Amino acid sequence: KEPGTILHHPLSEVEVTCLASEIPNSIRVDVRELAVDDSITVSQLELPSGVEAAGNLNAVVASVRMLAVAADEDEDLAADATSDEPEVIGKPAAEGDEESA
Repeated sequence: KEPGTILHHPLSEVEVTCLASEIPNSIRVDVRELAVDDSITVSQLELPSGVEAAGNLNAVVASVRMLAVAADEDEDLAADATSDEPEVIGKPAAEGDEESA
């Protein structure tokens, strides 16, 4: 919800223990209440009856992070915003070449 944040979900699969007939097709995770630096781990998942999480229970399923912008990118963006001239993209002129008017 907050500007400049991103939902990071490093796990797309979770190991579970259950009867073969009880294997869930999907596991829904409610992330609406997560704030910046909050996370949900495997142990916090709400699993169907008869299904237990296995493997690393401390593995992060989802977290909310701030987008990182490098300091020099901030300066470049600020300079671009105040420049009256368009940015020229292309090859630099070779030495001795003169522009024709």
